[in-house]
Amino acid sequence: VNVNIIPNQEIIHINQNINGNLDNQNDYKPPRKLLLLNGNIFWGNTGNRVNSLLHAYAFARDNQMEIGITKHSWAMDLLQSIGIEDEFFPSREYDHEMWKDILHSEFGLQIMKNHTYMVQTYEEVHHMSAHDAYYYQTSPEDLKRLKKETGWDWNDTMEFHKEFLRRWFVRHATGGGYIHSGFRARDVCDLIYSLFGRQSVSGEDKSGEYDGGSLGNSMDHIKYTVIHSRYMEGKAGYRMRKLARTSKCDRLGAIHMSPEYVRSILENLVLDGRGNIVHKDGQGGKNNNSNMNNNMLHQPIILFSDGQIPEIVEQNLLNDPIIGPNLIIFTKELLDGADIALSVLADVFIGNPASVTSGFIARSRISLGMEQNYLWRKKRKEDFGGSSWFSVCNDECIFKPKIMEGLI
Repeated sequence: VNVNIIPNQEIIHINQNINGNLDNQNDYKPPRKLLLLNGNIFWGNTGNRVNSLLHAYAFARDNQMEIGITKHSWAMDLLQSIGIEDEFFPSREYDHEMWKDILHSEFGLQIMKNHTYMVQTYEEVHHMSAHDAYYYQTSPEDLKRLKKETGWDWNDTMEFHKEFLRRWFVRHATGGGYIHSGFRARDVCDLIYSLFGRQSVSGEDKSGEYDGGSLGNSMDHIKYTVIHSRYMEGKAGYRMRKLARTSKCDRLGAIHMSPEYVRSILENLVLDGRGNIVHKDGQGGKNNNSNMNNNMLHQPIILFSDGQIPEIVEQNLLNDPIIGPNLIIFTKELLDGADIALSVLADVFIGNPASVTSGFIARSRISLGMEQNYLWRKKRKEDFGGSSWFSVCNDECIFKPKIMEGLI
């Protein structure tokens, strides 16, 4: 994964400031209470699982606890679905000291190997399943206390989420190590390589010229879009009605992913002489035919769909004379690490904010400095023959509790 990550000016304590002091980590003393994430039963899809772990951090912060995980737990499985591979093959003789240090120093997590250690070290051990962690929300009383004691608000939660996601993707798996079960870790860029070849994903055009980005060229010249479409057995409609009230976006656009909807985004994203993506004439501006072959409509478009309304999504996109020939379809209920990496590194991401996984992908992209994220669109009341859709919410909306209605 070759992305430009801008390091923070300050190091953020990844265990959500549970000691009440972000800046002075030298004075940090672990509380004698432990939140143990054990059990191997996941809850929901990839986005739900990430939220389970992030909510566990919030529980630990609210209750002044450290976080421990067991080696064969849902939390470890989640972390290693993207990264944190072990250099050595797991064995009883090898104590995973370096691995444990990374989890503790970078993620505020401790691997708990035996019950005796926990009993001797902690006064209280609280067990939390993935299901319970997902549905945990900080109480209004705790929010008031945090606000009073530390000034904590949703912006701090957003920055914490971004920092966690940055650190996680920096530790992405390359296939050179192992996961806790003893299996070889999978390179999360496998799907990118299979589609575009084992080349750089930098997006930098070293020649200074751009030739249209066909699949036969190196990845330096390839720009691509990922569309994440989810219907969720009708649940997407219910969620979008709520999100339409809080964000003012259209309640059907991100569900149907019509050719008109997709065109309104990609027609206005033009490739300049160096292969950089620029807005042709602003959000939702009128479309013209100049440089029409150099916009993102003519680059690969990858659709991840749950396949539940193919007559609305897949068929309409395939039948479009421009989108259809550039469309690659993956019908999957659950995205794995390679699917996530492909989506996070896309030059353009079009998602459904009703999907927790779409939200996770968008938050990851924003954390890594990736632009061109489209989840919040509204249809114009007047249509003058041009693009009839425009964005109504910025990137921060995917982090705002009042907009997301419990989906983060």
